Amino acid sequence: MLCHRCHGQEATIHLSTIIQGSQARHEEHFCSECASQATQPYLTAISEPPCAVGPPPVTALSKRAKSTLRSVHEKLAELDPIFQSFCANRGYTLRSPSDLWPSRCARASGKIDHYLHLSPDVTFLRILEKGFYPEMPWALEAKATPPLVPFPTLTINIFRAVPFSALASVLEQRLEQGFSSLQQLTVHDIVARADTHPAPRPAFP
Repeated sequence: MLCHRCHGQEATIHLSTIIQGSQARHEEHFCSECASQATQPYLTAISEPPCAVGPPPVTALSKRAKSTLRSVHEKLAELDPIFQSFCANRGYTLRSPSDLWPSRCARASGKIDHYLHLSPDVTFLRILEKGFYPEMPWALEAKATPPLVPFPTLTINIFRAVPFSALASVLEQRLEQGFSSLQQLTVHDIVARADTHPAPRPAFP
């Protein structure tokens, strides 16, 4: 089977998305080069798409793909003690938002909800292609959302493109940096500097 994007190379990565409650199925097939350029599928870490109508799609993965993702989840879990220590000291709650997209989110609820979100700084398809590797880049974002409608969200990039091999040595300090940045924000700051497209309020139990 040829790649759906370039139509020239053999497809080695296959995704199938099924809409719950219907028979609709959307399939995508990529070669390794085009997979590295494709964006993350609908696997948003802490919110649903702002214009979603009906039940969310479900992405079905092969056993090989699941095993590849598991390799990243298992390495990410090595950082949990750093997150847990931070959450205990700062009154945050730790979440792993998705079984598919490897990430961690520390959340503090209040008049302004605060989030510190660590996730891979690569596309989902690149993860399926390569699995875990020590130089896989990661990003940490600080997000603030006040109780307004529509829910404005201000995102602050704490770091980008930090290899996993370096995360253990910098994560504690950068979580504190994100915490300090969020603590200084007012509702006025968030509304004035909000992301271009406000997201729905993140839903965590």
